[in-house]
Amino acid sequence: MKQLLSWLTIFFTILSIAQKSKKDSILQLIQKNPSTEETVRNLNLLSTKYYKRQPDSSIILAQRSLRLAEELRYKDGIYSAKANIILARFRQGDFEDADVRLKELLQTGELDNYAQKSILFALGEVYFKKQILDSTLKYSLATLKASERSNDPPERLLVYHNNLSIDYAQKGYLDRAIFHNLSAIKLDGLLPEDLNRKTQLYINAGNMYRLVGGYKNALKYRQLAYETAKRLGIDRMIALAAVKLSESLLDVNKPKESKEKLDIASTYISGFSGQGEIIENFVYVTRAYYYKTIGDYDKAIDYYKKGMEVAEKAANKQDVLFISNNLAELQIELGLYNEAEKNLERALQIQTGVGDLISEKETYLLKARVDSIQGDIHSYVQSNWKYNQLKDSIASENTAKAIAQLEIEYETNLKDREIELLNLENENKETDQRRMRIIQISLATIVILLLILAFIMYKSNTSQKKSMVTIRRQNKENKLLVQETHHRVKNNLQIILSLLNVQASNLNSHPKLDMALAESRNRIKSLALIHEELYQHKTMSSVNSKFYFSRLIKNIMDSMVDSSGKINVVHNIDDAEIKMSIAVPMGLIINELLTNAVKYAFKGKESGTVTVTYSTNDGYHELIVGDDGVGFKDCSKKNYSFGLNLVEGLTKQYGGSFSIHPEKGETSFTVVLKEV
Repeated sequence: MKQLLSWLTIFFTILSIAQKSKKDSILQLIQKNPSTEETVRNLNLLSTKYYKRQPDSSIILAQRSLRLAEELRYKDGIYSAKANIILARFRQGDFEDADVRLKELLQTGELDNYAQKSILFALGEVYFKKQILDSTLKYSLATLKASERSNDPPERLLVYHNNLSIDYAQKGYLDRAIFHNLSAIKLDGLLPEDLNRKTQLYINAGNMYRLVGGYKNALKYRQLAYETAKRLGIDRMIALAAVKLSESLLDVNKPKESKEKLDIASTYISGFSGQGEIIENFVYVTRAYYYKTIGDYDKAIDYYKKGMEVAEKAANKQDVLFISNNLAELQIELGLYNEAEKNLERALQIQTGVGDLISEKETYLLKARVDSIQGDIHSYVQSNWKYNQLKDSIASENTAKAIAQLEIEYETNLKDREIELLNLENENKETDQRRMRIIQISLATIVILLLILAFIMYKSNTSQKKSMVTIRRQNKENKLLVQETHHRVKNNLQIILSLLNVQASNLNSHPKLDMALAESRNRIKSLALIHEELYQHKTMSSVNSKFYFSRLIKNIMDSMVDSSGKINVVHNIDDAEIKMSIAVPMGLIINELLTNAVKYAFKGKESGTVTVTYSTNDGYHELIVGDDGVGFKDCSKKNYSFGLNLVEGLTKQYGGSFSIHPEKGETSFTVVLKEV
């Protein structure tokens, strides 16, 4: 009887969810196989899917999953269900120590990828809610890796890419945020159309591109969001997309079109509440931006204040912070420094708990401007110091590169100015002579061109045919010449490898010397493999990433005889055509990071796994090399090996980013390169 009541409860819970979402495929699977491990996984999937909107139903689903998993003695299903219960209870306001409980689950015995994913996902959600951003990012990234290892369906990968995009954006790593958002959009195209999800993804893409100053791309994705929202037909989504599109139209100086979209958003706002207050606030702020753009500053201030009233009434600290900064910036421009200072003080008072580092950085920058204008040197120094501290913490990985680049540009400009001053006098003296020479050359050129034109017209019929034959022959010869060049380069590199092998055989064996020679040979092999691929490839300017990187990884592991037997390498590589300008540095970087992992990651361990993940999307190329070894204890640059210094140098040379996550058991190295 109890079991019957339990099944009736779970049936009606799932039926309610299915009716609201119009997605009953999982319900059908549960009804078809009521007592299997697959049913446990499906119940956990539904629990995870609805823990935010319906935490009570999520708990019922997870509890039923837990009971069934215990009956089946399905260990990983038990841990996954427990993680979902903790997450849903945390969402309800219970279990303040949810992160501690989840970590205890994670450390319980050996778990497969399925259970690990559930716990890692829950940890990421808990830390996101607590606004502990470093931990959020760590567990979101670990969830995505586990999902890729499990070959999860696109629907799950989309969720994890979208979460990572939001996490990276909050930390200020906007290039990576955009990469994962575009990955989510790409995966969305593989799934049955969900207009609500598609609209949200487009809105997120527009928001991120706007933060990095990519106003045209922001406009493109917000236009797509608006068109998709109209197809969806939900007033709230149409209003949100319209107001975001209005903002982007102002960014590209189209105030008339912007006002039209604002008026559309306003018509949709009336008649609904809840999130309607948030969208109403967006409309007020964007109207303020509109009036600021056309120079009507009084109305701009009025609308900022209306937006502030709505945000404070809804206790929306994020919006209060955003409006305070924008209103203060306008007041500074108008010379209303006392009013600006009051708004900035309000912003600083609500920073705690919001977790928006970008807005907080903007607040301190504006505060430093006001302090400087008013002559408050002590306060200016404090505000400016805090601004710089936040700027460094948001994007510390780019700071050294940016400073070095600025110094190079400064020195270059200085030398260029000196050269210009030295040459200026000579140029003035030679100006008249050059003018005369140009006139003479121009006249001679015109005469020659007329003669050539007359000759071409006379010989047109026969010369055209001969030219076509010649061009075809030259193209064929050029192609053969390029192929032969790549072939010769590859053979020359093979000769160098042979010479190194002969030299090594004549030397007394020494571990460090043998390892140095092996690493050198691997670097040369990676270059030789590129040229081998190019002379065999159709285009001769690009290679297939999956084929090239897979062969490269196999060659590296084959060359490391002493270590590769106990180390398993798992690789997940996009199948794409990539230019030589990306293939060469990526090949060298894979060689260095994989060699580094094999040499150092598993000291004191009998076996281990190295994961190599490569993906490309919209001109961005991301490489992640991770391992479950002993961890990277000190990742300061002074402890970098030659290989890591080479990786950092290559990444910097190609304008990319390089980061290390040194945790024990989940160390990873991430490189992102952007196609130029």
